[in-house]
Amino acid sequence: MNDLHSIDAHRQQAEANIIEGNTAAVFDALAAANITEVHHNFDSEGGLMLAFAGAERVELPTVTITIEEIQNRKPQPLPVTCTVKEAIKALCFDYLENKHFGWDCNDAAHGKFHLDVVQRTIELVFLERGE
Repeated sequence: MNDLHSIDAHRQQAEANIIEGNTAAVFDALAAANITEVHHNFDSEGGLMLAFAGAERVELPTVTITIEEIQNRKPQPLPVTCTVKEAIKALCFDYLENKHFGWDCNDAAHGKFHLDVVQRTIELVFLERGE
């Protein structure tokens, strides 16, 4: 039992480290494009993402960045190059899965992320079926 607990704790720490590194990469790319916040609304079928520079709605940068992902249960994360929008989606869903494991099994799960680039924070509002 201790071995399984140790393995799970190690996995959770590895995921937290990946989220932390990916968060820094995303915030750095957004700050470089003078974006101050991003709103990402999601549901079990998709989502909507809006970026702002102050009060003005702007487009996300089209540059690519490198983030890390755990793929096919491999022990080490692999670097993945993707657009900023794809990186934000990956970051948000990794964050969501870390906070609400199995969320995607709930067909009516939905919510929103608020990425505050200036404060470098991510706020999640998560709602399950019937909320």
